[in-house]
Amino acid sequence: LELHGWAISHGHGGSQVPHVHPIAQWSGVYYVRAPRRVASGSAGGCLRVTDPRPAAMMVTLGANDRQFFEGRSVCPTPGLLVLFPSWLSHSVDRLDDDALDGGERRVAIAFNVHGWERT
Repeated sequence: LELHGWAISHGHGGSQVPHVHPIAQWSGVYYVRAPRRVASGSAGGCLRVTDPRPAAMMVTLGANDRQFFEGRSVCPTPGLLVLFPSWLSHSVDRLDDDALDGGERRVAIAFNVHGWERT
């Protein structure tokens, strides 16, 4: 297996458009720093994952399970590790202009895990 990683630092208005990571099996993010208002989900900056398969919303685990019907949001907290299949569409909601105090930033390490097919 190969691990490819990079740092992401978002300031005011920072975001990422929906995307996937071709060729990788797994993708993930480790949150190094998340300002309090971002961690609470009240100021944007949350990871949003959406299952791109049209029929994915038809599979449920029970009456109250919404699965990926509207996607799922994961708001960052320092030390949180999120791992997901690389074909899962993901993005980062725009950070509100008043989300950060002074020089605060949302800092994460993102990575992809590639398997044996790359050798």
